[in-house]
Amino acid sequence: MTSTTQQYAHTEEAKYIISLNEKLLTENTELRSTVNEKDAEINTIETELGQRETQVTYMRGLLKNFVAIDEIRQELKSGTAIILSEQLTLASRVETQCLRHSRISTYYLLVSMSLYLVCLCGLSTWVLTLLFAIDYSLYMWRKRSFIDLLKYKERIENRKETRVNKNATKALELKEILKGCDFLNEYIDQI
Repeated sequence: MTSTTQQYAHTEEAKYIISLNEKLLTENTELRSTVNEKDAEINTIETELGQRETQVTYMRGLLKNFVAIDEIRQELKSGTAIILSEQLTLASRVETQCLRHSRISTYYLLVSMSLYLVCLCGLSTWVLTLLFAIDYSLYMWRKRSFIDLLKYKERIENRKETRVNKNATKALELKEILKGCDFLNEYIDQI
């Protein structure tokens, strides 16, 4: 009897061990599936985190581009303001010069008429010499002031040309930055 009871006990123990093994096996399977699910979640989160980091990197690039765009627009604005102020200065100098010429011409007309009247009185030799000297000095003054205005205008035109070229270069840089911004915006939207 002892051998049957031992065998029975052994089979009971074996059944208990087998059932315990089956429980552990199912529990192990469940835990493995849970680990696999968690690994999949971790991979998904890491992928999303990588995408977010990429988006942040591109957003920083966009912000730098926007700052550069703002700086270029300010430079363009200041360049245009300089050109306009120089053109207005030239116009005011020309206007001032024209008014000065007009006043001097009026005074010269009055002086020359009075000298002609003196000339009619018989003092023509020294009056004609005086008229010639005044006429020549007035001619030289007008010529010198006209040449000064032309030199000033030429300087302004040269500065204007360099400023316009600089503005054109800045405008091209601005277009390139805007193209880059558009590309980055599209790329960020796709991420």
